[in-house]
Amino acid sequence: MSKTYHQTGPYIPRADVTFHDWACIFARTIEKDPGKFGLSHSDSQIITSLAKDFSELFFLCQSTETRTPAMVARKDAIRASAKGTFRIYAAQIRANLGVTNADKLNLGLHVPDPTRTRIGRPETAPQLTIPCLFDGCHMLRYAD
Repeated sequence: MSKTYHQTGPYIPRADVTFHDWACIFARTIEKDPGKFGLSHSDSQIITSLAKDFSELFFLCQSTETRTPAMVARKDAIRASAKGTFRIYAAQIRANLGVTNADKLNLGLHVPDPTRTRIGRPETAPQLTIPCLFDGCHMLRYAD
């Protein structure tokens, strides 16, 4: 698999297909050189093992012949475990100033923009009206 994962939403994708792609790329990239990301060889083995376990179950659940409720539950459990573990390692990598932003992006991690973008002044003022007041209840309407 030689494709890259470009982060467009949360850095850990929600759908199984995109999570599978992200996890494989995350594990493979770290496995090549864990020291580059401030991780040890054993950290890399943990990540690779979880990605491999999820990948095997993911593909078993894609086939109608091997997909069972128990298999799906097992896949979901492995995914939850992998997601939690990946999140810890990803946070550690994102906080590591020794890891370049390019390397973080190659892992599919979000790199915050160091410069702030100024937001212009709104063209219209918001409007707030109180059409009704009742005992213990107020109705508010707002519009732009």
